[in-house]
Amino acid sequence: MMIIPPRTLLLLSMGVFCLAGCRAVHAPAGYRAAAVATTSDPAISEEASTDTESDSIWPARWGNHSDNRGIVVELDPTQRLRARHYSRYHQGRTTPEDYEDAAKLATAQGIESAFKFKVEGPGAFVFSGDTVSEEPLKDPPAMAFKYISARQSEQSEAGDEDHVELERTWFTFRDQLPDKPQLGTVILLPGMFGTPEPIVDATERYFTHEGYSVLRMLSHPSRFTQHTVLSYLDGRTESLAKNAAHIADQRIAECAYATDAALDHVFEAREDLRDKPVVLIGMSGGAMALPSVYAYSPDRYDAAVLIAGGANFLRIMIESNYRDWIDAILVDFDPLTDGLGKPDPGVLETLCERYLESSKLDAYHTAPLMRNLPVLMLHANSDKAVPASTGDLLYRQLGQPERWTYPFGHELIFAGLPTQIPRIEKWVTKQLGESDTEASDE
Repeated sequence: MMIIPPRTLLLLSMGVFCLAGCRAVHAPAGYRAAAVATTSDPAISEEASTDTESDSIWPARWGNHSDNRGIVVELDPTQRLRARHYSRYHQGRTTPEDYEDAAKLATAQGIESAFKFKVEGPGAFVFSGDTVSEEPLKDPPAMAFKYISARQSEQSEAGDEDHVELERTWFTFRDQLPDKPQLGTVILLPGMFGTPEPIVDATERYFTHEGYSVLRMLSHPSRFTQHTVLSYLDGRTESLAKNAAHIADQRIAECAYATDAALDHVFEAREDLRDKPVVLIGMSGGAMALPSVYAYSPDRYDAAVLIAGGANFLRIMIESNYRDWIDAILVDFDPLTDGLGKPDPGVLETLCERYLESSKLDAYHTAPLMRNLPVLMLHANSDKAVPASTGDLLYRQLGQPERWTYPFGHELIFAGLPTQIPRIEKWVTKQLGESDTEASDE
């Protein structure tokens, strides 16, 4: 934890706030934040909170302002960003950039008292300007920026100072080609760690060539893959399920907060886009979070495409053949040995049921809100990364929308995606055209 005394905070905040483009962002009307507390040791567990407003589905962020959850800070779009995936043994080291981010956030929240902050820890995925090559990008985006928020840890209750945990999400924005009519904005939500990057690149290029601007989340929020182990003990199914639901909801909520703030930021810079359609496209982990991104501000979106996504986050975490690679939330069914063990089928089913009962933001709960939206699913019926059964569950929760099914697994659906991008774009443009026709008829 890094301590920033009030006077130092004030001076630092004034300096960095004036130097960088930075603003408060607002949540949609009608949503209330719940009071949440989390542990500061992500390597062990994140204890489920006792929400004072348990009817709310959206967890609070530092400052407890439901209309001001974080800030957007502009970056140099020509600067190369270096991606870093911290190992499970990473020890967080604080940089001057971290101090600046904390100060900017505190200033935007109107916080002048001392606080301690902690940067991302083991398993986190972050970007920085510390690259091997300082050569500027040859084809830079029109904009680059990051969304910064923080959540209070339960240590804040032990004293007068706030103890907060920073979280950041990086975005780029590209305009459509200048000789193309502006058709709308596509928001790209990639898979874990921004993968599959070449496929996301190809999707971005194609849509800009067809007349869409593209807002791209470079990866999930920095703490989305933070390493956490939950131990299963006989008779403790309920507590483990609640804990898993709390952690997953926090991580999914941050995707929604960051995306909504990023879209606000783009609309401030490109007012001509405000009255144009907005389309969500999620891939793999991005498709898993997409229904909750939609649910946070449903009036903003006009269509959605979900590629190789699923519902029931806990089942995906346990059964995915990418579990060890992602190394994020692990459930240890054999705490007395070095291995994670395998759950008894009955235990797994009960655990997943209890998880869904406790979760508020799993796609299982938010997907039904999309049933009046034009939705397309691409599904691999032999998927093991996002198990095909969870894709089927998502399909049912969405109300069985149009679905293109492929007879192979996770890797091949993305390997073949470049051949499907033109078809996806035609589907999107057709849906938006039909929506315009319906609106004019009314």
